Amino acid sequence: MIIVNILTKGFDSPNGLAFLFPIILFKSELKYKFKIKIYTTINKQIENCDFLLIESKYFRSKWQSSQNQILKQFREWKEKQIKVIFCDTTDSASWLKSDIIEHVYKYAKGQLLNDKNLYLKPIYANRVYAEYYHNRKKVSDKNIELSTPINKGSIKKLCLSWNSGLSNYSVLAPLLYRYIPLNFAKKIFKFSRKFVSPDKPRDLINCRFGNTYHLESIRYQRNEIRRILSDYTKTDKLNRLTYFKEMQRSLVSIVPFGYGEITLKDFESFLNGCILMKPKMSHMKTWPNFYIANETFVPFSWNLNDLRNCIETVKRNYEKFKEISVNGQELYKKYTVSKEAPELFTEHFEDLVS
Repeated sequence: MIIVNILTKGFDSPNGLAFLFPIILFKSELKYKFKIKIYTTINKQIENCDFLLIESKYFRSKWQSSQNQILKQFREWKEKQIKVIFCDTTDSASWLKSDIIEHVYKYAKGQLLNDKNLYLKPIYANRVYAEYYHNRKKVSDKNIELSTPINKGSIKKLCLSWNSGLSNYSVLAPLLYRYIPLNFAKKIFKFSRKFVSPDKPRDLINCRFGNTYHLESIRYQRNEIRRILSDYTKTDKLNRLTYFKEMQRSLVSIVPFGYGEITLKDFESFLNGCILMKPKMSHMKTWPNFYIANETFVPFSWNLNDLRNCIETVKRNYEKFKEISVNGQELYKKYTVSKEAPELFTEHFEDLVS
């Protein structure tokens, strides 16, 4: 039996919730190989384990004021030969907590760049797509942020955890689950089974999103999509109930990058039977891989020159493209509500905790 302790902030963020969700939901399958205990505070008992998983949100509000103490704690764990796996639940595939990586056994993220050598140099605004718009479109930020490179020897520590898709994204669940006490979660948590058939009559294009990101280079893609589609479809946000009703009538769900490439709207699109349309995702890998170009989603270029044409092509050939929404929804079901989902997650968890 492998003892795994987990230190987490709990359900106070969507990514934190998605990190814990499959561990709690698939506990019956995991218990045959793992003894898992979840902690929300650091104490001596937390060190009694084979592996210690640290969810990055636990330290989120403490870095600025307590960075030295945090790094000291990680050094102490390393000196005690505790196998710490730092589970980075931030959105971007490009951004690593570089000062942590040398002190941990593994550094896990829900998404990683395919070319790991890119982590060896500074990345503009901590995101390769923001760097793309900075270099190609001359988008500059008033307050420039650059990622801190890692050492080449640390690349081998990088591995995939699981992305934010493994949670419940039905209409009310994301809000309600955040307030469930940890000890009641097992009784209440479940993946949504409220899938809307892609065969349902559809006549809309959904492109609803906010854009309050703190850097212009991150906002740029969304601003440009709004500009390009300003005479084509509405892009302002809706309340969640109205938004879901619109999604159920939408042929296409256009989902740009935000703070990261993967957004919660991706999974809402799968639930509601829309054809997911996103910027190309070929620069990164993730688990589960819900993003198979022209099979589970329709990609468009980062320069956005083909966006209108992609939409029109889908509209003209909807019966042909509808298969993409079917594939996306079925793949999402496979990793969430299918009979094999617990085993798939357990196998991946075993690869991580090894």
